[in-house]
Amino acid sequence: MRYDETELRQRLETLPPRARAVFAVSCVTEHLRSYDEYHRKANRGDPAVVRGALERLLTDLDGTEINRRELEADLERVMAVIPREDDEPWFEEQAYAEDVAAALAYAIRARLTGSSQEAAWAARRCYELADHAAINELEEEGNESPDEETILHHPRVQAELERQAQKLSAIENVGETAVLRAVTEEYRARTHDDDEGGAQS
Repeated sequence: MRYDETELRQRLETLPPRARAVFAVSCVTEHLRSYDEYHRKANRGDPAVVRGALERLLTDLDGTEINRRELEADLERVMAVIPREDDEPWFEEQAYAEDVAAALAYAIRARLTGSSQEAAWAARRCYELADHAAINELEEEGNESPDEETILHHPRVQAELERQAQKLSAIENVGETAVLRAVTEEYRARTHDDDEGGAQS
């Protein structure tokens, strides 16, 4: 599979605005752990801001309307805790955290604006996160300069593209409400497991 933003945006255009935001948030929930790992390693960022914004976005999409100003405030807070490339010292997890926090910001914008482009950008940042992870793994295996095709066919990248394709097809075929509920349940189950693991460590 390949990432095709033009095709993705065209398919998103056929969906109602809420469905576009559901697709965007479905990409983000898979990767929130990356931000937590960055915070633990670098002692920077604010997972509470990121997870709080995501929870309110999920709640809003599920029908419990969140005040628009609150979503806008969440967007500002998330933007403020996106790691910058020039943050020092640099950590490998920094790139992943930047991608996932930026993807969440795009997902919030997709909800606020209904824009298919914002939703596509959320998906793109999650694809780029997988791309970064693939490059790091290949370099650790001794491939210092992997070419684009090698990166594209890495299992991490293909798994991300497959996940996105499955979520979009499910929204098109069974509707965004069913997908949102499944995504929310999966995300909260992972969060519970992470909390349990942290309590035991």
